Amino acid sequence: MLSTMLKAKLHLATVTQAELWYDGSCAIDSDLLDLAGLREFEQIDIYNVNNGERFTTYIIRAEAGSRTISMNGSAARRVQVGDRVIIATYAQYAEEEMIRHKPKLVYLNSDNSVAHRQHYPGADRFLNDAPNLPLRNRRGRLARRAGDRIHANTQSPGERWPNFQSIRCPSPGVKTPTSTVPATRRCIAAPWLNRNASGENRRSSCWDRPWSSVCGGDFGAGTATWFAGGKLNVTTNCIDRHLSTRGEQVAILWEGDDPAESSAITYRELHAQVCRLANVLKSRGIDKGDRVCIYMPMVPEAAYAMLACARIGAIHSVVFGGFSPEALKDRILDSDCKVLITADEGLRGGRRIPLKSNADKALADCPGVHSCVVLRRTGGAVAWHEGRDIWYHQAMAAAAPDCAPALMDAEDPLFILYTSGSTCKPKGSRFWQVIDKHRVNQFYTAPTALRALMGAGDDFVTRTSRASLRLLGTVGEPINPEAWAWYHRVVGESRCPIVDTWWQTETGGHMLTPLPGAIDLKPGSATVPFFGVQPVLLDGEGREVAGAGEGNLAIKASWPGQIRSVYGDHRRMIDTYFSLYPGYYFTGDGARRDADGYYWITGRVDDVLNVSGHRMGTAEIESALVLHEKVAEAAVVGFPHDIKGQGIYAYVTLMAGAEPSDALKRELLELCTREIGAIAKPDVIQWAPGLPKTRSGKIMRRILRKVAASELDSLGDTSTLAYPAVVDDLVRNRQRNSH
Repeated sequence: MLSTMLKAKLHLATVTQAELWYDGSCAIDSDLLDLAGLREFEQIDIYNVNNGERFTTYIIRAEAGSRTISMNGSAARRVQVGDRVIIATYAQYAEEEMIRHKPKLVYLNSDNSVAHRQHYPGADRFLNDAPNLPLRNRRGRLARRAGDRIHANTQSPGERWPNFQSIRCPSPGVKTPTSTVPATRRCIAAPWLNRNASGENRRSSCWDRPWSSVCGGDFGAGTATWFAGGKLNVTTNCIDRHLSTRGEQVAILWEGDDPAESSAITYRELHAQVCRLANVLKSRGIDKGDRVCIYMPMVPEAAYAMLACARIGAIHSVVFGGFSPEALKDRILDSDCKVLITADEGLRGGRRIPLKSNADKALADCPGVHSCVVLRRTGGAVAWHEGRDIWYHQAMAAAAPDCAPALMDAEDPLFILYTSGSTCKPKGSRFWQVIDKHRVNQFYTAPTALRALMGAGDDFVTRTSRASLRLLGTVGEPINPEAWAWYHRVVGESRCPIVDTWWQTETGGHMLTPLPGAIDLKPGSATVPFFGVQPVLLDGEGREVAGAGEGNLAIKASWPGQIRSVYGDHRRMIDTYFSLYPGYYFTGDGARRDADGYYWITGRVDDVLNVSGHRMGTAEIESALVLHEKVAEAAVVGFPHDIKGQGIYAYVTLMAGAEPSDALKRELLELCTREIGAIAKPDVIQWAPGLPKTRSGKIMRRILRKVAASELDSLGDTSTLAYPAVVDDLVRNRQRNSH
């Protein structure tokens, strides 16, 4: 037995940090691990004493004398802080011994007794055996994506061990020095452009039946089919496949409206809750293809509801908790829902939101809804409709904790989604406290929220640690360079990359985005296309703009997440996205592309101003205004002007402690002249302590245009705003600014 144990060098360690890094690796800090002699790309075996799990991984980074080992990212899902692990390495062996004999490895119990012997598979698991074979990435799979870090086999004839070199594949639109990418080693930038389905792709998700073709349809006509013939259920991929190895691992960390209220839900608990609710829905007659409306507060049960619908093949439509009864009614009728899932009340910023009361008003005009499932969130008194209303907790207690997933086609609808979001307005240091509390690694928010936080001062941020942060993200609108720099310098302490992404609800995922560590960042730019995405810039005549230039942003080829239809009105989808420029998906955004191939979103095309015949984007003027140290945020719209045709109307929010004045207004006008030109000077500057925003932080420019044009009797529904009272203040100030 002793001789067998000596086949490997064993490191007994306690995990003090187990996090998935942004580059796909897992960092484990240990108080006992001695990494002297370990090598990059060396294969190792790990035995987790706490749960008895054994797995094989390999080293990505290791430094002699260090106590940190960076491994393949799969390790992050198999260890937790506090686990006792045995790490078996083989650095002490002659390399030929490892290949020839495939030595056995001994795993130890916590009391050092022998637990298991296993044949070591050999360190050639990820290697190519000839220099002309395809490149492979860190997991040994074929490298096929731009940005992959690949292991190139440069083995010479007669060498027993290949000499590995780490090479970064070029990304679309980015010039890569030819010295880093040998001509004989090329990556495919768009993995799905090869229409042949590969076994490797099939194994990336749990498919009950593999697909017969990757992509089909007529993009010019707005139709698309992806992974035709494939059968699966999304909840199997989200939950079931993790139960055998990660059942007790936390799947959801929930933070309540009150920071003292939080909970952690494991994969096993999530599975039981989802299955119970799926059975509740089935007991109310819901089947594959039926629609279910979810009108819930921000609670774990909202996630259970979405997954429960997917479990049985029902289509869910989420209506955010701040919407009015009228807005809720319209969405229920649009989707022809049969069941509504809601709560007695919601909590937002300490205020109670009467969800059930709103639901009762909406359902008075929704005869198709036969069941209303009500979660008891606050215990507030609610009206009750016998035969229609059922208590969530009572129905769940009577339901079985197992429900077989429905077999769904890859193109079956999963959900119906409206384009308005709903997340809470930032409150001082709340974000940063949550990051410290849960050791958050990635933080993702909107530029509008960042500017509001920046306006509150640095102290709210710097009084917290944020040491766990590794990656920052931003989305929703173009971010001005000043907010980007503050985000990077203050929030990320100049050590966290910022992923500035561009996408839309209709695209189903990121379309333009940098890859951290692989793409150089430019403040304010969404950088380059994601894998397989083919953006173009079109001029006013629909011609593609080559090289550096500016135009209307469109997409020229299908991608998996693209919009399939507007529910019940497919013609509207065609007219909105595919008719203006036939053969292209028109995003509605303008953009410019620089000499390096980086894209800069200039804003919605309908946000372009035409002042005295000169066209300019509102985002350009807004960026100039927020350069002033006293300005936290600015929003610019056009308004009718007798001489210019269209005038420039600027709403300006000042930093905390800054006071509005005529002198400051003059400084802002001079700043716009200096940064852009005299043509960009606002005709009206209105001081705005707050701007009308959705709960996701997006500015409702429709309302700003109405106020600027004095069309105050047609402001429309303001119930979807985070703070509807902001509009009253804007109207009062607009009347004083009339001219």
